[in-house]
Amino acid sequence: MKTLKIVLVGVLYWVLISGWLWADGVVPSDMNSPKDIVQARKALMMGIKMNMDDVTQKLKQGNVKDIQANAQAIDVMARLLPPLYRDTHKEVYTGKGNFFKGAPAAEIQAIAVKLSTAAQALKTAAANEEKGAVQTNIGKVYQTCGLCHKPYRGKF
Repeated sequence: MKTLKIVLVGVLYWVLISGWLWADGVVPSDMNSPKDIVQARKALMMGIKMNMDDVTQKLKQGNVKDIQANAQAIDVMARLLPPLYRDTHKEVYTGKGNFFKGAPAAEIQAIAVKLSTAAQALKTAAANEEKGAVQTNIGKVYQTCGLCHKPYRGKF
């Protein structure tokens, strides 16, 4: 039994160190590059979208209480957004029609606060297993996303 524990701890350390070394070469430590900033924005947006897709699935399955974790993740991501939108970095976006059109930093900040508030309300409703309130707050999260996407980004 002791040998098994030693092997498991050794494997765990190996995985942690390998992950750290891999991430050190992949994740930029200096977010001064517009390309890095835009990639971080896209990752956060994808994270919010994936969590909302999961929320919808959990609601369909009746797993209302499990939505808390998704709501918490969305709240955290909402709080991470404002620093990434201090500048527009329009030159990094490619494609016709479906690109970031630029929004004032103060407006992004205000929308991020609303998104955080909506996510917190969703988390509370899920914790209380109030299905109606969960549905209402899912709508509020999507409405908040639309505050930015409709005028500045397009389809979400």
